[in-house]
Amino acid sequence: MHPFIIDGIVFDPRANEALKHGAVVRMEPKTMELLVLLAARAGQTVTREEIFAGAWPGVVVSDDSIARCVSQLRKLFAEDPQHPRVLQTIVKKGYRLTAPVTAVEQPKSSIPVPSTPRASFRWQALLPTIVVSLIATCAVYASGRSWSVDLALVLAAAALTYGATTYLRGALRAS
Repeated sequence: MHPFIIDGIVFDPRANEALKHGAVVRMEPKTMELLVLLAARAGQTVTREEIFAGAWPGVVVSDDSIARCVSQLRKLFAEDPQHPRVLQTIVKKGYRLTAPVTAVEQPKSSIPVPSTPRASFRWQALLPTIVVSLIATCAVYASGRSWSVDLALVLAAAALTYGATTYLRGALRAS
């Protein structure tokens, strides 16, 4: 499903993320699945049985599983269950999403727009570079050769490792 907006929060089901007040909030997959089910039927009551069949197909779970996901959604929406504005409990039946759902427009360009990598992604890409650089530095030190030539080799190895790691992680994220 494409990203959508509820109560000013942008949800990206493929990434299990929400963008709230400019901050990315990671969501549990089942909580996102529940929200997608409710968003697809906004304004309608979705029964517990339909939720179990949609979010937990073929798995036996208790009502506590739904309640935990609903609690996480209410926390995200900063909602009081006694005075719901977004997610209404229909006693002994299920839940209803009462807020409007707006689809996020996708760019019409055929060229994919790269997303900004997260800080954790940058560190994951840098870690192999640091390790290769340290190994190469130790090898240069142990060989006793001139630092000028070997420093160039260490820097070249670091640059190649960073480039390869970044390329591979990008390719893996795309698939």
